[in-house]
Amino acid sequence: MKYEFTDAKGETIDEPKGFLKQRSFEVDGRSIENPNYVTHKRGKNWAARMDGPNAAEPQRTYLPTKGSVVDVQQVKAGDAFVVAGDYVTSGNNYCPDRMWGVIHTLTDRVMILDVYETEAKAISARNKGVRADLVPDEKDDDDAALENAFPVGFDVSPSWNAGSTEKH
Repeated sequence: MKYEFTDAKGETIDEPKGFLKQRSFEVDGRSIENPNYVTHKRGKNWAARMDGPNAAEPQRTYLPTKGSVVDVQQVKAGDAFVVAGDYVTSGNNYCPDRMWGVIHTLTDRVMILDVYETEAKAISARNKGVRADLVPDEKDDDDAALENAFPVGFDVSPSWNAGSTEKH
């Protein structure tokens, strides 16, 4: 997948450092499922809007959670966001599992998050107004040849049931 990046002015920019991908979440009643949810009793699940000016001052507004459900009523497109499922082993080793990003889109049905590798990179992208947009890949010659191999409307489904009278 290819992405095109723009800044707050709408001008095209190079790929920002630390950008990983876009991730979409189904929104149900202004809530999402925590993708990093930890079920263990030593697990701590949380999500937050990152309001600080940089990663050195990570002022967070923690969002309400219940089980694996995160309430996203306090966030909007353009906000830096983190969702986490942290776990402490019996040997007292801390195992954080976090996803940092900038909310690209938030509607009643979907939330799209531009995911970054660190909190600092997500906050920096938010401060610069960076937005990632998916660009469709150009078809290679084999795809184009395949599209033109059959007449329009030709049924290319398997012929193993060609003589069947059952409705599927």
